[in-house]
Amino acid sequence: MIDAAQTRSVGRRGSLEIRMGVIGTQALTFAVSNAVWEGRHRDRGVCWMMPNVYWRSVPMEDLRKHPQFRQLPELSESVGVPSDPAELANLRQDSKQWDLAHRNRLTSRIVPSVLGFWEEEAAKDLRVPFTLKGHERGLDAFKNLLKFSENEIVLEDVRIAVAYDAIDSPLWKTRQPNEHGSFPYEYHPENLVPPMERQENGVSALRMKWGKVHEPVSILAAVNYFSEMGAQVKETGLHCMEVHHDNVFEEYGIESSNCLPKVGTSPDGVVDWGNGKVEALEAKNHCPFFFDRSQNKIIVRSNGPFYEVATWHIAQLMWHMLCVGPDCKSAILTSMGIDGVAMHRIQRGKELIRLMLKYANLFFKNYVMQKSPPPENFFHNEADHSRLIFLTIKAAYEAQLVVTIEGDKVQRSPNNLDFFV
Repeated sequence: MIDAAQTRSVGRRGSLEIRMGVIGTQALTFAVSNAVWEGRHRDRGVCWMMPNVYWRSVPMEDLRKHPQFRQLPELSESVGVPSDPAELANLRQDSKQWDLAHRNRLTSRIVPSVLGFWEEEAAKDLRVPFTLKGHERGLDAFKNLLKFSENEIVLEDVRIAVAYDAIDSPLWKTRQPNEHGSFPYEYHPENLVPPMERQENGVSALRMKWGKVHEPVSILAAVNYFSEMGAQVKETGLHCMEVHHDNVFEEYGIESSNCLPKVGTSPDGVVDWGNGKVEALEAKNHCPFFFDRSQNKIIVRSNGPFYEVATWHIAQLMWHMLCVGPDCKSAILTSMGIDGVAMHRIQRGKELIRLMLKYANLFFKNYVMQKSPPPENFFHNEADHSRLIFLTIKAAYEAQLVVTIEGDKVQRSPNNLDFFV
C-alpha cells in the first residue's frame, strides 16, 4: 500500500517501492521505475510505454466462477429480448440482450442529467467537480430521449433459468485452515499477459476504461465481506420499475400525469440477505493515472478510496432502490482505489425519490415531448427542486460507513504487477 510519504514521491525520478500485501503465502513487493509514462502526451508525440489499465485486475468471467458469487446464465446471441420485464433482471450486463433491453428506458445513467444536477447552479450547490458539470450533459440527455421512439426492439417469450449453482473451478482454491491468507478462496488466474491496447483518447478515456475493468475487483471485495456477514452477492441485470409499481405516481403522491418512458436500472450487483431483504450494489473505481502537465507525463498516484459519499452518486443509488423493488431499503456503494476499499450504506429516501420522479417527468413533459431543448440551469429556483438538492446532500451526509479494507486486504490478481507496459 502507498503511504503518505510514498505518495509524495510518485512521479519523481528513481524507484518507488509499493508493497501489495499477501497473496496466498507470498508477500509481493515490486518497484515501479520512475512511476511515470516515459513518453509524451498523445497530442505531442508517440509514447513507448502505456498505462496498464489491467493492473492486477480480475476478469468478470473469472469472478463468475467464484464459489460464493452467484452468476447469471449465459445466453446464446440467437435468443431474443424477453417480453416479460421481470426476466430482464436475469440478463448479463455484457450480453447483447441486455444492451438491447436498455433502449427506450430511462436508466440511472442519465437521471442526474434530466434532474439538472450537472447545470452550473445545481452543480455549485452539490459541489460537483468541474470535469463533470456542464449544460451539454442535459442537452445530450434530451437528444437521447428524443430518439426513444426510433429504437424499436423485438421482444420474445423467453424464460431464463437462474440456478445460482456454485461452480467448482481451479481458478478458486479453498484456503486450508493452516494456510496463511485473508481470503476464503485463493485466486489462481490462468492469464498472465494483459491485453495490449494503446490508449488513443487521453486520460479521460483511460479512467473510464480503468473503472470498467476493475469493477469485478470491487464486486469481489463485496463478495468476500458480505459472505462473512451471511449474505450472498449476486450478478444482476436490468431491473424495471413496472415490475414492482403499477402506478408509481399515485404511490408517491405525485399530482401529475405520468409522461415518463419506461424506467429501469442496472446496479453492479445485488446483496441478498436471505430474509427478503436485498441491497443494490454500486461500485466506483478510482483510476490512479493522472496527466502531470509540469512534466508532460502520465504519473501514478493514490486516488481513493473515499470515505465520504459524493452527492452526485445519490440519484443513481435512489434509482437503483426504486427499480430493484420495495424490499430494497438501502444500497451499498463501494469506493475502491489502489490503497483499499471503503463501503457505505445509503438509506432509501421516499421524499427524495418522489421529487426525482417529479422532475424527471417534468423534463420529459416540458422538453422532450415538446421537442424543445432545456435552457441552462433548468429547474433552478423552483422550491421543490431546491428541496431535491437539499435532500440529495442530506442523503450523502447521512451515509453510513460500513467497512474500510486496507489495500493489502483487497483480493486482486497476483499477476499484472506493472502500472506501465
